[in-house]
Amino acid sequence: MNWWKRLKTNALARIGAVILLVFYLIVIAAEFVAPYDPYASQPDGALLPPAQV
Repeated sequence: MNWWKRLKTNALARIGAVILLVFYLIVIAAEFVAPYDPYASQPDGALLPPAQV
């Protein structure tokens, strides 16, 4: 458990571990966050000109 003691004492390592944990949670929840197929095309809206706001 020497790595655990070093992780607890190093602030930069803790920040990196938290960021890595957040990334893993995002990957697990990706289907919920973005439920749409990224490879599905939009046949009714793909070739439309820009809309006026």
